Amino acid sequence: TNNYAVTKPAFAGGIDWRTVQLTPLTRNSTAESGLEGLIPTTTAGYEVVQSSSVATGTRAYRLTHPAPRSDQILMLPGAYLVASADSRMTFRSRLGIATATETARVQISTDDGVTWLDLFSQTGTSATETGFPPSTESAFVSRTLSLAGYLGRSVHLRLVYSIGFGSAFIPDGSNGVGWYIDDLTLANV
Repeated sequence: TNNYAVTKPAFAGGIDWRTVQLTPLTRNSTAESGLEGLIPTTTAGYEVVQSSSVATGTRAYRLTHPAPRSDQILMLPGAYLVASADSRMTFRSRLGIATATETARVQISTDDGVTWLDLFSQTGTSATETGFPPSTESAFVSRTLSLAGYLGRSVHLRLVYSIGFGSAFIPDGSNGVGWYIDDLTLANV
């Protein structure tokens, strides 16, 4: 236990104080037991945890764009200190049926979610002129995102499936429309 004295500078309207406990962490999210602490900001009308397309196990996450169309978000809870040059996020990703208006993104924030930067982005390539187009990716792909550029910083992370103006396919429970994520791991934070 330590005592601290802080004098507020004359130019400051107030002071925010943050205490943290540093504990090495590896966070795994597989969807096998539900959202597993991930925080969804999604449109009603579909299940984020689904079993129609998985990389391993029996469940994976899915983000898609039902009506009304809006960005779909899965937020990792809490803030993380990037503690090592080997800090990273890994996940298995499959961008299913997705048009050029839809983009899968992994984003990072160093200012408590005020602004977000893309660590990863992939835009759909499914043609809209066909009745039932092929998926952008036919299988899951392993992705590794280094967090080394944020060494020593506190960060927030989220997965965003964004949508712009233009054509998009209507999802249902098993038609392969959307972004599938499995085996999400945050390591060395």
